Amino acid sequence: MDLDGGSGPFQIPNSIESCQMLMALKFGGPGLSGTIPREIGRLQQLRSFSIFQSKIYGTIPSEVTNLPHLKSLAIQSNQNLQG
Repeated sequence: MDLDGGSGPFQIPNSIESCQMLMALKFGGPGLSGTIPREIGRLQQLRSFSIFQSKIYGTIPSEVTNLPHLKSLAIQSNQNLQG
């Protein structure tokens, strides 16, 4: 799933966990704000997760580091994100 926030404001919904078969998530753009929901840690098939040039803030949930198949984690140009 590739979502670019260039067309307007959006956040990563908590309901993302219902997409159990997702293997890749790519979010970015100045319209993306909010926090990374812990529910992403329930996407057991996720192999690639990236967030770039956004207004995401807070910390990267520890649940993300426990994903068994995650091979690529790219966090770029997110000034208010820690972790």
